[in-house]
Amino acid sequence: MTRRPLSGIAALSLTALIAALASVGCEHGESGGSFAWGDSNVPAETAKDDDKDTPATGEAAAFVGTWNLLPDKGGTGWYGFFYADGTWKIADDPEGTRRRVFGRYSVKNGRLEGDMTNPGVGTGAISAVISPGGIMSLKFVEHWHDPHKTVTYSGSKL
Repeated sequence: MTRRPLSGIAALSLTALIAALASVGCEHGESGGSFAWGDSNVPAETAKDDDKDTPATGEAAAFVGTWNLLPDKGGTGWYGFFYADGTWKIADDPEGTRRRVFGRYSVKNGRLEGDMTNPGVGTGAISAVISPGGIMSLKFVEHWHDPHKTVTYSGSKL
């Protein structure tokens, strides 16, 4: 059996298919967007966690709460929820019912560091600091991109 080179139309179709598949799973463009396609309808956690209402102590206390976050390059904003038990999530709404991404975090020397799970898409990491004026700068490192993509958000506590 001899292999024939791809025709121009077949090569173009294959290129379009590869480009389409490469963009699936992340609508996160340069101007913001969502973390995952269709993920805005992922419900919030259903298990009751009493530790989430426990007051934070130490360095983590400054981060604990609900934050209104906007992308530094413009686009759609979200709400960040950082809990005293070392968990966090990003949601579409201030009630936190439409979760997008989530993970665990710790704080050392005024810097928050943590892991990130984007359901159905991949994993990543977060880091954040709070300015003396109370503005959080939050970086998401999206490991599902090659090379990894970093997106920065800023916001204030509600």
